[in-house]
Amino acid sequence: RRVMVQLWYPTQDEANGDLASYAKDIMLYDKGIQDIFKSIANRSTRSIRNAPLSSAAASFPLIVYSHGGGGQIFSGTFLTEFLASNGYIVMSVGHTDDSRLERFPDGVAYVADNKQAELSDEAVAGMSQMEIYDLVVSESREFLAWRIQDISFALDQLQALNGNEDSIFFGKVAMDRIGAIGWSRGGAAALQVTVDDGRVKAAINLDGTINGQSIETRGSTRPLLMIQNAGFSAPPAAGATDADLAELNTAVQSWTWGMFRRSTADWYYGTLSGTNHHSF
Repeated sequence: RRVMVQLWYPTQDEANGDLASYAKDIMLYDKGIQDIFKSIANRSTRSIRNAPLSSAAASFPLIVYSHGGGGQIFSGTFLTEFLASNGYIVMSVGHTDDSRLERFPDGVAYVADNKQAELSDEAVAGMSQMEIYDLVVSESREFLAWRIQDISFALDQLQALNGNEDSIFFGKVAMDRIGAIGWSRGGAAALQVTVDDGRVKAAINLDGTINGQSIETRGSTRPLLMIQNAGFSAPPAAGATDADLAELNTAVQSWTWGMFRRSTADWYYGTLSGTNHHSF
């Protein structure tokens, strides 16, 4: 299993060089992603490719970014650049089976072998919104577990680089100061990794439901922040009634607050009015 990552980090004020494009190589992804991003894929970001790492501090805290379902390592650039400009090293982890990747930069082709099951209209015919959600959760637990393994594996590799004298990151990553942040499915992974990998000291979930991961019933010993849109907590199925949606929303909220009640560190929960899921 291969995992592709992208890193942003603080550099010197006087650093100069080629600006990185929004997508390093959009042709690595399937045609659908190419079509979505074709107008901005080659636009320049504010990041300098392979810039020297800043000497303003002995080391910098690390933030791991986990993209949304079907997202890409570059899809959170608005946030990763902002964090890097404020003194963080940021590592975006590309979850290979959930990024619509078709080949790696060295040309090796890839076909996803750990896919989340897609429920057909026939499979959900006659089911309530709650029944559909329960089925989605049961189908996604193993799939989501791969994300946690991806994050831990990527942390292992960066930890090795942090100890390698030939690496730009030698001694520059504060491995005792690691946080995680993600959107949607990535937000759920960010919270869960605080349970499964002790190196992660805090996490932020941007509008992601927990989807039955163990943190729901265990809570976390790490500080958590969860920011949601002001609408429903989970996407509706076609034809869902208001009563169906209200039942599901109540259940998801109950599980979320149960997670917080079981958590032993500080936690924060907020909603942003006037937003929807893709606002994040």
